[in-house]
Amino acid sequence: MKLLTKVQQSEGFSSFGDRLLFSFERNTSGVRKNVSPAVAEAFRLRVEPWGVYMVAKHPPAHWIVNSRIHFGVVDYSKALFLEGASWKDELSFQYGGKKGKDLSSAVLADG
Repeated sequence: MKLLTKVQQSEGFSSFGDRLLFSFERNTSGVRKNVSPAVAEAFRLRVEPWGVYMVAKHPPAHWIVNSRIHFGVVDYSKALFLEGASWKDELSFQYGGKKGKDLSSAVLADG
């Protein structure tokens, strides 16, 4: 099964010449560190790849000062896009059941 690698038609994705850009919002509060086992299972936190997660979003028109919310733009040449509610399980399955940092390492090794 080939992983989806198309640029989404979303508010956060754009191009400038040959450059591909992703505008994002990221919550840095660390709220996930103290979630209950039920919430961890519901969001498949023990399956997901290890890393930093961002939501596609253009920065607000008026910058809001909030130390827990960061906005930015990433310039990328290769990106992996996964769609669907069970993307964490599907990605893990494609990599032989790997989870967390092992899953991230396997995805990065594929380029």
